[in-house]
Amino acid sequence: MVTRVAIVGSGIGGLVLAKTLTQYGAGKVEAWDEWKTRGGSLGIQQSSLILEKLGLKEVFDALANHPKATKYWSDGQDLQKMVLDSIPPEVIFLGHKLESLTEDDKEVTLTFANGKVDKADIVVGADGIHSVVKKQIFDCGEPVHAGFRLIYSCSSVPIRPNPEEVHVNWISKDGEGYHVMDWSAGAADKRHDVCLLMMRSEELISDKWDSTIVKDKLKELTSRVAPGHEVLHAAIENAEMCFDWGSTFSQCFQLGFLPNRE
Repeated sequence: MVTRVAIVGSGIGGLVLAKTLTQYGAGKVEAWDEWKTRGGSLGIQQSSLILEKLGLKEVFDALANHPKATKYWSDGQDLQKMVLDSIPPEVIFLGHKLESLTEDDKEVTLTFANGKVDKADIVVGADGIHSVVKKQIFDCGEPVHAGFRLIYSCSSVPIRPNPEEVHVNWISKDGEGYHVMDWSAGAADKRHDVCLLMMRSEELISDKWDSTIVKDKLKELTSRVAPGHEVLHAAIENAEMCFDWGSTFSQCFQLGFLPNRE
């Protein structure tokens, strides 16, 4: 009997799972999502072994930066596309937004906003902090603000003198503390130089990855907090995009199943 696995979410987690299951022949696999690239870069250490097992190490080696402080830094969007391109196209169904799940004793039925209906034996919710799958299974409420604000600028113009180094600074200003970090993600024409400014904030600016901040506002903030941080100011000046979001966590930590699953 073939086990049908439906993965909701085409971020890096959902795509790596789809790649793993198809490569090792684990039943019929389908990945459903509205395609959306994710901003930001990723530091990858031991988890790079997963990419090696999936036969993606050589491609990833060429894509990622190899700094001294961690094994790899890669742009999230580039990593996402690399994994997507390695998966058989008949597995991926983009342009689908999950609306509901229903279950009987035999299977789970997935209904999408465009009217498409699918059935599966196992459903994996890899659809992020606002997971529709999670909300269908648990009464979690909304994500909780963790009390931190993160401002993140990303530039395809090389502004850091040494891409192999990762710099971490702690700055105290007017009784407040600020964490400033800069690094290089990706290699060659995929290189992006990145700066992160993190601070305490009771206000949840946004919990969306693509939430942006106007450059002038960011310049004003960094000029007050870190006037002598040349890389930070250069990163903002040359950034194609400056992200601004609050850190959140889910109120659901337990594992579970739909109500009539053992």
